[in-house]
Amino acid sequence: MDYEDVYNAMLSALEDHARERGDELPQLSPGMMAIEPFEAECSDGGRCRAVGVVTNPAQDALDFVVLKEYDGGELVPTTEGSLWRLGPVKSIEREKAT
Repeated sequence: MDYEDVYNAMLSALEDHARERGDELPQLSPGMMAIEPFEAECSDGGRCRAVGVVTNPAQDALDFVVLKEYDGGELVPTTEGSLWRLGPVKSIEREKAT
């Protein structure tokens, strides 16, 4: 699979998921899909909280919508292309418990 195939497959899966969930998903802004928030590390080594996914047509990619906290408690919404999850994935925890 080349990059474009992976991008299109991921975008299609996200759109299908959003259609299936319908009104259950909050609509935060056009083109953004809310996700179950998780703590992550950004490419700059800082920590953030991922809260959604958006398409980035300028780079033909999908980006995470994240909240970054700076000294003094300032929260800044921004996007990140790559994240590294901090802690185990909840769905994996549930599978291990069964």
